[in-house]
Amino acid sequence: MQKKHKIFVMIANLGVGFLLGVVLMISPIKYAEYIAEISGMNRLLCFLIGLMLMVCFYFVGVIIHESGHLLMGLLTGYRFISFRIGSFVFVKENGRIVCRKYSLPGTLGQCLMTHDPVQSPDEIKYFWYHLGGGLFNFLTGAIALLVMFLSQNVVLDWLMFSFATISMYLALTNLIPMDLGITNDGMNIVMQKKYPNNRQCLLNILIVNGMQYEGKKMPEMPEFLFSSANPDGEIFEANAALMLNQRLLYEHRFQEAADIMCRMIHNDKITDMLKNEAKCELMFCKIILKEDREMIEGLYDKVVKSYIDQTKKYSMSRRRLMYVYALLMENDKTKAEAIYDDALQMKDTYPCRSEYESEIELLEYLRLKLCDEQKE
Repeated sequence: MQKKHKIFVMIANLGVGFLLGVVLMISPIKYAEYIAEISGMNRLLCFLIGLMLMVCFYFVGVIIHESGHLLMGLLTGYRFISFRIGSFVFVKENGRIVCRKYSLPGTLGQCLMTHDPVQSPDEIKYFWYHLGGGLFNFLTGAIALLVMFLSQNVVLDWLMFSFATISMYLALTNLIPMDLGITNDGMNIVMQKKYPNNRQCLLNILIVNGMQYEGKKMPEMPEFLFSSANPDGEIFEANAALMLNQRLLYEHRFQEAADIMCRMIHNDKITDMLKNEAKCELMFCKIILKEDREMIEGLYDKVVKSYIDQTKKYSMSRRRLMYVYALLMENDKTKAEAIYDDALQMKDTYPCRSEYESEIELLEYLRLKLCDEQKE
C-alpha cells in the first residue's frame, strides 16, 4: 500500500513539474518574441535571458521559503540554529553568524531551529513553523499575480507571471503531503498531527542539534533526549534512532549501534534516504567489529555507493566509513590516511563544530586502535 502511495505521489509530482515546465517554456518564448520585436535584440538572446531570470526567481523562492520557516519559528518560540541555501549554510557561533559549507541530497535549502524541552507533546507548537515556508511562497506568489493583473506593462506582466508560477509550485510541492525520499513540510505536519509522539521525536532532534551547535557533545546530553528513538518506528522515530546511533558510536558502543541499524534497514515505513543512512552506519559498525566480509559487501550495493558519492563531500560520517573501508576492507593504508587528511581539512567549513570534533575524536580513536591491531 505504501509503495503504491509513493508511486502515485511521484507521478503527481512529475505531472505538476511537467505542467510547470510547459508553462515556463512557452512563456519566455512568447515574451522573447515580443521583447525582440520592440527592442531589436536577438530573439534567442531574449529567450536565454528569460530562462536565467527564472532560475534566479527559483532561488529567490527558496530564500523566501526558508525565511518563512525562520520567521514563523521565531514567532512560535523556536530559536535560530542555521539557515542554508544550496551548499552555503549560515550558523550562529559564539554569538555571531558565520558561513560554512554543507549539502543535503534532495534539498536546495533548510532552516533549522531549536526549542526548549516541554512537558507534553501537546505543548509543542509545530504547525506554523512547518507551514511558514509554503505559506510565504503562496503569499508572495499571490502578490506577484496581483501586480500582474494591475500592470499595463508586458515585460512586468511576464516577470510577475513567471515569479508567481514558481512561487505557487514551491508552495504546492511543499504543502501537499509528499514523501519522495525526504518528507516535505506538508507530510511533516500530517505526521505530527496524526502521531503526537512524532512531535516529541522531532523536537528532541531539534534540541540535540541546537545543543551541538552550542558546543555540547552527544554523550554529555541528557538521556531523555534520545528516549524516543525507535528503529522500527515511523520516520521521526527512525531519525531519532540514527541520532542515538551517533551517540553510541561516540561512546564506542559499536555492537549496540549495529543492532539498532540492523533493525532499521528492514523498516519499510522510512524513506530511502534514511535507509541508506542506516546501511552506511551498519557497514561502519560491521567493519569495526570485523564481521562477515561478504555481508559487508552485500550492504555496499550500487544504491549505497551512489548515496555515498552524493554525500561524502560534506559528511563527516561518510569520511569515517570510507576510512575504515579503505583500511580494513581494501588493506590500503595510504588511501585511508588520505581520507583522514581530507577529514581534517573540513574543520573550517563544517557547520557544526561540536559534531566535527566528535567525529574527529572517533576517527583518531579508530586510527590508533586499528593501526595497533595491524602491527600485532
